[in-house]
This record gives sequence, C-alpha cells and structure tokens, in this order.
Amino acid sequence: MSINDTETNSNLKSKVKTTAMFASRFNNDYKKAQNFIECLKFIQQEYDNFPMEEVWTKIDDKSIDEREKHIKGMKRRERKKDDSFSPEGIKKPKRLEIARDDYRSLMKEKGENYSNERFVKWYAALNDKKKAVHEAQYQKDLKAYEAEYEKQLKTAIENGDYPEPKPKQPPSGYFLFISECRKGNPKFVTKKDLAGSEKMKEIERTQKVFGPLWNKFKSNEKEYKVLMEVVDNLRTVYKRDLYERNVRVLERLIAKGEREGTDVEGFKEELEDVKKEEPEKVDKSKLKLSL
Repeated sequence: MSINDTETNSNLKSKVKTTAMFASRFNNDYKKAQNFIECLKFIQQEYDNFPMEEVWTKIDDKSIDEREKHIKGMKRRERKKDDSFSPEGIKKPKRLEIARDDYRSLMKEKGENYSNERFVKWYAALNDKKKAVHEAQYQKDLKAYEAEYEKQLKTAIENGDYPEPKPKQPPSGYFLFISECRKGNPKFVTKKDLAGSEKMKEIERTQKVFGPLWNKFKSNEKEYKVLMEVVDNLRTVYKRDLYERNVRVLERLIAKGEREGTDVEGFKEELEDVKKEEPEKVDKSKLKLSL
C-alpha cells in the first residue's frame, strides 16, 4: 500500500507544522516516546514512501536514534535499585539493644515495668566484666548476621533480583598520590614533610602538606610517569571488569525474565549493545597496578 492511497505527502506535511511538539512529554515519560516510535514504524512498514524522519522532526527535538538511546538510558535508571541491599528476616544487631534486652529480662524477673530512664542509669553503672559479656554476644550476633546477609545477597545477585555491585572506580593520579602519602610511602612523603601535621584534620593536611608535595612531584618527570602508568593500568582493568560485570547483570536479568515469562527483548538488545563495545581482555599479571 502507498501513502498516496490515503493522503498525499504534501497534505500530510501541511497538517504537521509544529516542530518538536512532544519533546517535553517524551523527556518526562519515555514510554510515550516508545509508543510513538512503535506506531510510526508500523505505519512505515504498511505504507510506501512514508516520510518517517521528516514527520519525526515535527514531533521531537531529538533524532529517532537519539530518542531510542534516551529510552534505553531511562530504562536502565528505572531498573536501578537502592545501593543498600535489604535482607529478609534478619536485622543487624546493635550493641545497646543487646544490653537493653538483658535489662528487660531482668525487669520481667522482678515483675517491674521497663523504664528507659532507669535503663540508662543501669547501663552506665555496669562493670567492665558485664559489658564484655554484652560485647561478646554482639560480636557473635554480628557474625551470624553478616554470614546470612552475604548468603542472601549472593542469591539475589545470581537470580537477577539485585544488581551486582559495580567495581570500584580507579583513582586519578592526584588521589593515588594522596593515598600513598597517607600510607606514609617514603617514595612520596618523608617524616620531615609530615612533621607538625599530626594534629591536623585530614582535609587540612591534604591541602597544606600533600597538595604542595603533589605540585612538586609532578615536576619529577620519571617518577610522575611511573605513577601515571599505574593510573592508566588501573583504568584499563576497571573498564574490563565493568564490562564483564555489565554482561553478567544483563544475562541474569534475561535468565530471570525467561523463567518468569516476562519480556526480555530490551535486555537482549542492551546486551548486544554492550558487547559491541567490548574492551580488550586484560592480563593483570603483566600490568603494574601498585606503587
């Protein structure tokens, strides 16, 4: 079928005069843009010579390719969950709560009601031996909590219910230098340099001591080159690690969707896009990654 069977191109052009009339709506709701694109692509398939690109310029201020990239980005943000994982059925122990439970049991035995004011006084009067008992219980409960937390987190990641954490971003040359100074690495800072800075806050010490040392260090071409080699190598490793993590996340989401019978085409397309940008494999044993 031809577009001319129903309406001439000139008539169509005359009816669509406003430019980018839906851009703001698409920015606020990517699903509207997605539906529009699907409809226009269907019309393009049904009618010959349909002026898809020209019509689209009247609808949006982005090209179709740019809008589709924007849609993919919005979908990624929509899937993003809170940074902190919330395990089910367990609660992180608190030191004070262990003592509070002990006090409540004591009041119950005496047939007295709990009073927070009396608890505070009771807790302050505890001897070191009793506090050590509470600390031991806390450490035991914390260890059990952390083990169960890690177990649930690992399962959630493998099942595609929670995204695998991203690898830590590598430091810049400046921050790698500052980190080495804080460790007291003699290649970058001497005891004489640190003299008098013991009582400084970290931000003050960085500004007054490490900052000037960094400016001086940059003039040492040989040592600066070694440091930047490490920075570049860390970035290379990070890019590969991030790529492999992203592939795993998408593969898990696809597997989850197939198990649950939900649409996974978007994930598959995204996985294809990610794999097109695959960085070179890295042999970490052959790279200098520390100073």
